[in-house]
Amino acid sequence: MPFDPDPPQVKPDTPLLDAIALMGQAPGSLKQPSQCSSYVLVTEGDALVGIITERDVVRLTAQDISFAGASVAEVMTQQLITLQASDLDTPLRALSLFRQHRIRHLPVLNQQQLIGVVTPSSLRQTLQSSDLFRLLRIEEVMTTQVVSAPPVATALDLAHLMAHHRVSCVVIQQSGPPPLFHPVPVGIVTERDIVQFQALGLDLSTVTADAVMSTPLVCLQPQDTLWTAHQTMEQMQVRRLVVTDQAGVLVGIITQTSILASLDPLEMQNTIAILQRQVAQLQDERLQWLQNRTTQLEGQVTATEQRFQAIFDQAFQFISVLEPDGTLIEANQTALDFGGIRRQDIINRPFWEARWWTLSPETQTQLQAAIAQAAQGEFVRYEVDVLGVDRVATIDFSLRPMVDKAGQVKLMISEGRDISARKQAEADLQQSQQRYANLSQAAPVGIFQTDAEGNCIYVNSLWCQMAGMTPEQAQGTGWVQGMHPEDRQTVAAEWYRAAQAQQPFRLEYRFQTPQGQVTWVFGQAIAELDADGEVTGYIGTITDITDRIQAENALQASEAQLQKAQRIAQIGSWEVDLDTDQFWCSDQTYRIFELEPEQFEGTYEALLNPIHPEDRPWVDQAYGTAIQNHSPYDLTYRLLMADGRIKSVRVIGETTYNAAHVPIRSIGTVQDVTVQVQMAADLHQYQHHLEALVASRTAELEESEARFRMMADTAPVLIWIAGPDQRYTYFNQVWLDFTGLTPAQALGNGWAAGIHPDDDDHCRHIYMTAFEARQPFQMDYRLRRFDGTYRWMVTMGRPRFLPNGEFLGYIGSCIDITDRRQMEQALFREKSWPKSRYIPLPMPSSPLMLPVGLSTLIRWRSS
Repeated sequence: MPFDPDPPQVKPDTPLLDAIALMGQAPGSLKQPSQCSSYVLVTEGDALVGIITERDVVRLTAQDISFAGASVAEVMTQQLITLQASDLDTPLRALSLFRQHRIRHLPVLNQQQLIGVVTPSSLRQTLQSSDLFRLLRIEEVMTTQVVSAPPVATALDLAHLMAHHRVSCVVIQQSGPPPLFHPVPVGIVTERDIVQFQALGLDLSTVTADAVMSTPLVCLQPQDTLWTAHQTMEQMQVRRLVVTDQAGVLVGIITQTSILASLDPLEMQNTIAILQRQVAQLQDERLQWLQNRTTQLEGQVTATEQRFQAIFDQAFQFISVLEPDGTLIEANQTALDFGGIRRQDIINRPFWEARWWTLSPETQTQLQAAIAQAAQGEFVRYEVDVLGVDRVATIDFSLRPMVDKAGQVKLMISEGRDISARKQAEADLQQSQQRYANLSQAAPVGIFQTDAEGNCIYVNSLWCQMAGMTPEQAQGTGWVQGMHPEDRQTVAAEWYRAAQAQQPFRLEYRFQTPQGQVTWVFGQAIAELDADGEVTGYIGTITDITDRIQAENALQASEAQLQKAQRIAQIGSWEVDLDTDQFWCSDQTYRIFELEPEQFEGTYEALLNPIHPEDRPWVDQAYGTAIQNHSPYDLTYRLLMADGRIKSVRVIGETTYNAAHVPIRSIGTVQDVTVQVQMAADLHQYQHHLEALVASRTAELEESEARFRMMADTAPVLIWIAGPDQRYTYFNQVWLDFTGLTPAQALGNGWAAGIHPDDDDHCRHIYMTAFEARQPFQMDYRLRRFDGTYRWMVTMGRPRFLPNGEFLGYIGSCIDITDRRQMEQALFREKSWPKSRYIPLPMPSSPLMLPVGLSTLIRWRSS
């Protein structure tokens, strides 16, 4: 009995993930399914101590057991069913053990020494009987209780189903076409697939069946024979097939185990008895049939001769019958019509004198030599040009001698097939292939081609230069060795994902030569399909992006140095495109204005808002005047911050113009000069009497309160104030517009009704803890908007105190961060390899970091 003499083996302390990788198709592997193992034996020294199978992996997956950190000894099956070497001559013994214990692997021991493993596949090689398989139908042995699931089910759901029902596969079904909409099978996921997903490290709770199932399915009919099922399994190298009725509805599934079940000894004896009875009956029927057939054949002879003449004349090929000396005795109508020849003009004349062969003397001489060769009993075939009525055709010409029982040539049959179109197609194909080869070598990208399993079959010279490999080294799976070790896993996972989803492959990765030279490439590939839509291979390109990657890295380093210098010097930079109204600011500029880049709207009104109301008109006018006069500008003005503080900034810039003297771009710097301005103001204030100072300060406080109210109601953030009793005493208009509440509804603690129920306890804890400690706090939570939807907000609160230290409560702001949260969650789910990418410079979030006066410029342009 055949068995596997070299089974895969691991030690008990082997990590479980390593054992799974040994069983399954690990990332980057190009093995056929038949080359993968469905089990791993666990040995310690020479002793067999356990086994792990695909079914064990599915069971552990369904139990949500963490594979990371687990060892083989913790999960292996220790109670083993084995077969002694002396039983190898009795395959029915192994078959009985398979059925009795519902297992698919029998370790074979010679006393206590392991010598191999018997599986259903190896057992079937011994027990299979083609005659018996041709007699039995699939419906007699198939399993009708099939576990199925929809395409949206996750891989973890499928593992649960396999473990619960103790099956090796789940059929994926979706609604069929109208009008019945019966579910139809569209794919299948097996235990081996679950093992591969674990080996790839996929998140089974998010991967859906439609993304990883084997599709399209090859389905059999219940009336098909077991021989058909056996041959299909051998050709496709699978262990199970789906069975559907004529409408495509799932009716069962047939496995190797089902086929083995058909070889039950008792059933085989019953089948043999039936065959013996059928043979006797067939012998009687055969005698009667022979008598009837003799009568029928006699009547068909005449009709056959008539049909032969009709077929002879209507055949598409040129057919003639010759004597051994080359005399033409018959030609079909197709040949006569092609040459414009009458039958009576060429019959009983030498074949080479007919019009077809008068194209040249060489053509006639070649035919005479072929006739002489065929007259010796040899089959002759060659391609030749012949003359027709209106054209010259290339034919595939042959002479076949017809011999009698004594071996003497009595007649010769000539046949000519018009292959002019094929020859032209071959010439066109050769020209196309030459053009492709020339294009491939001249293309500014590396070109590669693989078969359906990912084995390399072609690379052009530029690909070899980028990968640092020769075409011979890249053949098969050798191309994988040219990739950077850190990128192989990522490329394999992306290739597997693209192939399963039938999507183009696109990825940036690195090649590394044996000398250590690294080349960054952008690789992309698409599947090549045959007429039936089956994948026959992949073709793709790689583009050298090393210079771009190096430039991006250099730019990032340069920008980092610039930002560091600006941060040290407290100077920011800015730039504005006057044609597109696009603004750009450095990180230090945002710090000076205390703004978040993503909050900046990038409009002219947004630029003007942070400027102190008293400075806004003249700043706008000064910017417009500088542009009109083509002169640089140097402005110092005040900013009114969100918390009421006033900053002073100095903005220096200049504008560039095109040939028509139209301003196109302004660039400049901004510096925080609050300290300098404040020092000047302090010197000025010391010149006044104390009474004037007190009066001025009182007026400033009143004005500050008014400005705060105005700023709070126009600021692009939600602002609130709470008293020392933790009750809210103020909300700005933006907050009220966002929630849709009136002041009466929101004040006190009424606003808290809008907090998402899942976030309420969390928010209250942070809020009360901060109040008790009188410390700043920040928290994220969901708040109901006026339209009933919940938006993610980040709230920041700071305590307020009088100069004497008296606690007044808190003031805070809320910012909508829903878009950022959604982006973070999407990036977390992708788990894709970090890619070097261009990060667009953010728009400035405050107009104070840019020169103003654009409205003046617009009015000036209009005039």
